[in-house]
Amino acid sequence: MTPRADLASRWLPLVIRLFAASLLTFFGLGLIVSTFDVDLGHHLMSLIRWGMDDGRHYEVMIETIYVVWAVFLWRAAADPARNALFLDFTVWANAAHFTVMAAMGVMMDGEHQHLYGDVLLGFLGLAVFAAVWFSARPSLGLSAAVPTGPVASKDVPHA
Repeated sequence: MTPRADLASRWLPLVIRLFAASLLTFFGLGLIVSTFDVDLGHHLMSLIRWGMDDGRHYEVMIETIYVVWAVFLWRAAADPARNALFLDFTVWANAAHFTVMAAMGVMMDGEHQHLYGDVLLGFLGLAVFAAVWFSARPSLGLSAAVPTGPVASKDVPHA
């Protein structure tokens, strides 16, 4: 085990919980705004609402998913090694989501503000979480390699 992996494993539960809290805060508040049609003004709404048309039903769906996801991330922080597959999924699913958001922010007229809003904040939070998670894997008895495929026996924590 390297000193970096040991340090990362000590910080890992806190970093997971901070990432979970950021998702819960952003999407929890978004869920309230979308569900109850709270008007935050055009400028603020343009930073969080894509398209500015009435796509609230989609917002409520994804916000609900992320609120639940955040709760399970919080719980996964108690035993990261046993929740390795979920934590790997969290990294890759969010990387895919934020990458698509970035592409949409570039390509869609009137949506460029998302690049310095929710896209940037999402990538920054994910980068910290992913860096600590992937650095901590060896000290948890997991493969040091960044997982990109099906779970192998080397990704199961050693007893």
